[in-house]
Amino acid sequence: MTLAINHNIAAMDAWRNLSNTDQMLNSSLEKLSSGYKINRASDNPAGLVISEQMRAQIAGLTQAIDNTETATSMVQTAEAALSTIHGMLDNMRQLAIHAANEGANDPTMLAADQADIENAINSITRIANTTQFGTKKLLDGSRENLVAITTGNTSQVTVSESTLATGDHTLTASKVSDASATINTTQYGLDLASTPNISNLKAGFHTLEVTQASAGASKTSSSNIRITDAWNNGLEFANAAEAASISGSVGGTISTGDTVNVKIEFQGSDGNVLTVSGVANVTTANGSTSAAAVVSALNAFLAGTSLNGKVQFVQSGSSTNIYLQSVGTGSNESVHIDTMSTSDFTINNLSAGSSDRGAAAGNAVFTMKLDGGTATDVDMSAATYTDMTSLVAGVQAAVDNAFGSDKLKVTQDGTNNRITITTLEEGSAATLQVTGTDADNELGLSQDSAAITGTDALVSFDGYTNTINDIKYDTDTAVTLYNGSGSTAGHADFVAKAINSQGSGQNFISVGTMTLNVTAAQFNVTLDGGPSTSVTAGVETTVYNAQHDAYVKVKYALDSDGGTETLNVSDQSLVFQVGANKGQTVKISLQSMKASDLGKNVSGNMFSSLAEINVTTSKGAQDAIAVIDKAIDDVSHTRDVLGAFQKNTLEETAKSLKIANQNLTAAESLIRDTDFAKEMSVFTKNQILLQSGTAMLAQANTVPQIVLQLLR
Repeated sequence: MTLAINHNIAAMDAWRNLSNTDQMLNSSLEKLSSGYKINRASDNPAGLVISEQMRAQIAGLTQAIDNTETATSMVQTAEAALSTIHGMLDNMRQLAIHAANEGANDPTMLAADQADIENAINSITRIANTTQFGTKKLLDGSRENLVAITTGNTSQVTVSESTLATGDHTLTASKVSDASATINTTQYGLDLASTPNISNLKAGFHTLEVTQASAGASKTSSSNIRITDAWNNGLEFANAAEAASISGSVGGTISTGDTVNVKIEFQGSDGNVLTVSGVANVTTANGSTSAAAVVSALNAFLAGTSLNGKVQFVQSGSSTNIYLQSVGTGSNESVHIDTMSTSDFTINNLSAGSSDRGAAAGNAVFTMKLDGGTATDVDMSAATYTDMTSLVAGVQAAVDNAFGSDKLKVTQDGTNNRITITTLEEGSAATLQVTGTDADNELGLSQDSAAITGTDALVSFDGYTNTINDIKYDTDTAVTLYNGSGSTAGHADFVAKAINSQGSGQNFISVGTMTLNVTAAQFNVTLDGGPSTSVTAGVETTVYNAQHDAYVKVKYALDSDGGTETLNVSDQSLVFQVGANKGQTVKISLQSMKASDLGKNVSGNMFSSLAEINVTTSKGAQDAIAVIDKAIDDVSHTRDVLGAFQKNTLEETAKSLKIANQNLTAAESLIRDTDFAKEMSVFTKNQILLQSGTAMLAQANTVPQIVLQLLR
């Protein structure tokens, strides 16, 4: 062996090992005292990097959980305010229902209902303006995703909801098919026009109910017409009015003291038959063959009877001719001889059973104005009528000759002996006026001081009543029917069809119910060049962008032709950081809940928003109910959005964040936290090595002393 004293290699080796052991022991002491196995980068450089990244994520997750819970509190604040508004809307609806009970309400009650409603309206607006979380207002409209259509909006689109980012966006609609409609029946007199214009009608079924049938202007005889008189003589029209007349002749020699035994009957305009009988004494004309003395005797006899001024005897032409005539003319004058006998002379042909009836003037039987036109004479042809069927046909021929065959129809009034003249055109635009008559007594057609008008058809279209006042005979009359009032009301073009033939006595438009089935126009709509979405006109539809991370809810007008619009978005939505990293945000926009922004766009309504409703009139109360219902829908929709956002976004995100935080903390703990059981074993080993190394260093330091033994 080699002995040297300048360098104690054994001691140096023992010192080196002892130093390493001391360093490891200090490291164990640091890990055990701090609880971390990585206390500095040198402990585990890679582990430190991973651990610090995890610590940043854990801190971010912890804050994101707090953010989510804060956002939940904010949403609950808004939802609580909306619940209060809902309660007030329910109370307002109850008040409107009460006000609509028109039959039982007086002005004081209605004023009280309106005052209560106005107070609620003010409260709703106040809640919308003052609901806030901290200093941030929630329901005043300042947190909306506002969309403005900066182009001309020729496509007639409305955007009700948006999640688009601030800036300009492009919305394009290409029409795929036009709107169309069908009607289930035309038996009640209405049909769609051959190329119907259908506007603002939602897709689906619509009800057309004829609540009042159309009718023409109608004139009916005021009394029964005397077709035949008491002796079965028919109703006669001649070129001029004629008296009832029975002709005879006198035969033989007439002497003073001759007598005529008579029984004469007369029927006048009242229909009653008057009868007189007695003996007429001839006082002059001894040995005469002239009828003058007989006529004088008979008229003298009649002068003292009820027939005075109603009938008379006349001697005319030949001196032997004798006539029994009515004094008046016309078909209501009839005479009848029941008995006619003489003493020493004869009266030929004026025998028992003879009768005659006068004739009405067939020239200008009556004068009429049709649809406000000029007075026109209606001439009956010279003829005798013995039944109502032939008389109706005769009057029909006369009016056809005067006005044309497509203007009037003549019918028998039920089983009565009366006629009815009705315009073939129907509705209040059709008028009829009898301005003069020569046959009032014969046909019972009295003069009219004012024109008689037809009856309008009333057609309810989805509950809205339309009036049809001018229906042309034998023509498809164009008519547009609406399902509400105002510019937003839906309408369709129809024709009123003359489905009944002349003389049928039926109306062109009859009471009944029809169903209109509308298929709305279809569009393919894209947002910022994204996927095409099928959209039905009048139906709100969600359209997504190309990335499918933002959308708009759109509704195209029912008469839209499509087109391209530019949307300018100002996104003022509430944005919440709900993740540990950049961009991990969610947002929600809150519409204005002010009364002026609720209950808008109710079709056919007199009020444009909840703020305007007034229930002091019957129509106002009805329209107010519809507006309040829309306002309830608006608030319900917002509450639904808030509830879904809280449940599906915030609460579920919070659960996910807590799980991620727990797992990431566990992973970070594995990298950085000290395993005390393992580290204590290392510490014990190093502690023993330290003691052993110290002892060995001491031994090594004694080795050079052996050299002294050599120097003795």
